[in-house]
Amino acid sequence: MPGPDGVSFIALLHPLDRLRALGQLRQTGQDLATLTGASSAMAKLLRSAHQAASSQGAILIRGEEEVGKARLAEAIHFASERASAPLVSLNCQALPSERMALELMGSDEAGQERAGKFELAHGGTLVLEQVEYLAAPMQAALLQLLKTGRIQRFDSARLLPLRVRIVATSSADLEQRVQEGRFGRQLLYALQGCELWVPSLRERIADLPTLIAQQLQAQGREPAPRFSRAALDCLLAYSWPGNLGELRSALAHALLHCDEGVIPPEALPAAISQGHRLLADEVVGQPLLTLAELERQAILRCAHACKGQVSQMAQHLGISRTTLWRRLKLIGIDPADYHG
Repeated sequence: MPGPDGVSFIALLHPLDRLRALGQLRQTGQDLATLTGASSAMAKLLRSAHQAASSQGAILIRGEEEVGKARLAEAIHFASERASAPLVSLNCQALPSERMALELMGSDEAGQERAGKFELAHGGTLVLEQVEYLAAPMQAALLQLLKTGRIQRFDSARLLPLRVRIVATSSADLEQRVQEGRFGRQLLYALQGCELWVPSLRERIADLPTLIAQQLQAQGREPAPRFSRAALDCLLAYSWPGNLGELRSALAHALLHCDEGVIPPEALPAAISQGHRLLADEVVGQPLLTLAELERQAILRCAHACKGQVSQMAQHLGISRTTLWRRLKLIGIDPADYHG
């Protein structure tokens, strides 16, 4: 049929229920209410996520690896008016570029009609994880969809009109990739209409006890194991460069090396249990952590011990309130997260 620009295009070639069956599409999941967010960083993110869920445009979710970007994308879908429509996910790094074209665009090759991910997500949400790995032709196709609401199947001249919300995730420096010619400038602008940054685990350390409790309960042990005070101090003082993935691994390690209900520091991975000590084979005076990290750990421990009371913290640390506030701002710690 003729389109508004004089271009011919066709309607979807498969009923939506068939497309859902073909792709075994996600239509149930967890919404934003299930995400842990007691820290100020997560509370701010969740407020923005609720606003994003009520909007209609594309969303770009950014942050370090293993901070929960894909889970947030799923939660936004199920908190939106598209919750009963398909949710389709694709990791852009998982397939070579030639396969990616078929997966995303579909094909009419040799008379065999094959719906791509764009079509399968019609009416719902398509989550493109690690969008920075999309090859240039697929970036162009995505930009076309965002601008016109249409896609063109692989090896076909026909255009398909689609209603799909794109949620892209990335842990890369996309601006740098634009400068290097590896990511489209206009595509970045199109995705940045709604941009959410997921905090790292070290930026939401106040959520750590709740995250740990959830992981331990998920193990299904009765009674659920718990960490000793000393072990919990180690977990709270650690900087978690691997974020939630490292946390899951650390908890699995602890459970594997603990036979009793209370988990001691010795059951933790060495990087965590000994992160603030000198290893036996280290030369005396060679710390494992930088001075900045040691300072951060001292402030974190003090925040927990003093329940975020700044005056008490300053007294214990031997510095003025003004200096403490300056350090708290520099390292991204909100004492209000530790009240109570």
